[in-house]
Amino acid sequence: PHDLAAVKLLAGRPKDLALVKTLAERGLIRAASTRERLSSIPQDERRRVQSSQNAAAVFGPAPT
Repeated sequence: PHDLAAVKLLAGRPKDLALVKTLAERGLIRAASTRERLSSIPQDERRRVQSSQNAAAVFGPAPT
């Protein structure tokens, strides 16, 4: 499910973000694993920034 969530964060449509949020709320995915999968997908800079913002919108800010 983490691979699916990463791709949905990359797509960034409202329905995709809602699905990822639901998966997280039900304990089916973890933020850290999803972010790790997301970072393994080749992306240009614009997409990387947007997908990171999508992840932050769903999971909250990434731990530093």
